[in-house]
Amino acid sequence: MIQIAICDDDFQVCSQLEDYIRRWKEGRRLEVEIFNTGKEFEEALKERHYDLIFLDIVMRDRNGIELGRFIREELGNDTSMIVYMSAYGDEYALDLFQFQPFHFIKKPIRPEDFQNIFYKACEKIEGDAGIFEFKSSRTVYRIPLKDILYFEGDNRRVKIVTAGHTYHCYSTLENLFSKINMDQAGFIRLHKSYAVNLRYVATFSVRMVTLFDGSEFTVSAPFKENALRRYEGYISKTGMGYIRRINAGKKADAQKQGRRQKVFPSDACLLWTVGNRPMGFHRFL
Repeated sequence: MIQIAICDDDFQVCSQLEDYIRRWKEGRRLEVEIFNTGKEFEEALKERHYDLIFLDIVMRDRNGIELGRFIREELGNDTSMIVYMSAYGDEYALDLFQFQPFHFIKKPIRPEDFQNIFYKACEKIEGDAGIFEFKSSRTVYRIPLKDILYFEGDNRRVKIVTAGHTYHCYSTLENLFSKINMDQAGFIRLHKSYAVNLRYVATFSVRMVTLFDGSEFTVSAPFKENALRRYEGYISKTGMGYIRRINAGKKADAQKQGRRQKVFPSDACLLWTVGNRPMGFHRFL
């Protein structure tokens, strides 16, 4: 469910935006809250998170710039998408920039302007939250990103593979990924034609990546460095253990300490451990 807040001391504007949202929600599950004072909204922000915020700049008690600072700096919230609203735009541009607004709407608000921004915001929220929506054969599918093993593109046709089904849609990888926060969703690009979900990576080398279902993907040179960095970060971040680099020179040290030679491959690799117990190897050839 997308949580939306509207904060404006003009009751008519609040009612207008609420009507637009309900008119154009297109089957999305939404919850809309309206606040007519900045102080009231500030108190609500301490208790709950809003995915999308329509925030008036000029209000009588607490202006939108102060509230933007409160959201980003005091609450440390950098994920809520703020859409500022005002009849005065240019004079606030520099002040608003520091709070990373998603967009700005000039008053009086035109329906077509609001609709365009609202749709873009919803698409981004759904992508970041883990829902991937696409159309195939006149049917709209909404699939959790965590269930997708990989994307594979071929010109203007993309294959979307889950554990139980394979979908196809007419698009490009670049167009699909413009709707997805790839870092947050856990995907890495290995080649211009495909990207894999880190959750399903069984082995990783700078030449080849294998998924748990046995699918294999060649790692293209232009994507090699970033893919390796992302994979290392993912293993560390998930708490499954920690990664440390070893190389051929340490093979002899391992043998001196009575450890089996086969534990340390001759090529450079990553040793995945939990505590001091080796759990697996990921070679980098």
